[in-house]
Amino acid sequence: MDLDGIILADGFEKELVGVAHPATLDGVPIAVYSADLCIQKLMVANDWEFDEALEYFVFNTEQTMVGKQTPMFVWNVGNDERAFLFAHKEKMQ
Repeated sequence: MDLDGIILADGFEKELVGVAHPATLDGVPIAVYSADLCIQKLMVANDWEFDEALEYFVFNTEQTMVGKQTPMFVWNVGNDERAFLFAHKEKMQ
């Protein structure tokens, strides 16, 4: 696997869950992190409540653009979200 130029999110080494090769970037590798795990790490490391960690993460990590290989953050989908998506899948096709 060619990882030339991949950009990693500082401080979130253990929250890395994989690498994506989006077709929109001609297969250029993108680091993929668990947003949920990143927020948990911020809560523990800084003794923050969820809302504090979420706000910090969104504004200082998730929305940061560092070029075409900016890391991607994925969120776990809970049962409520799954039910919504499956109920509306015909509209999304």
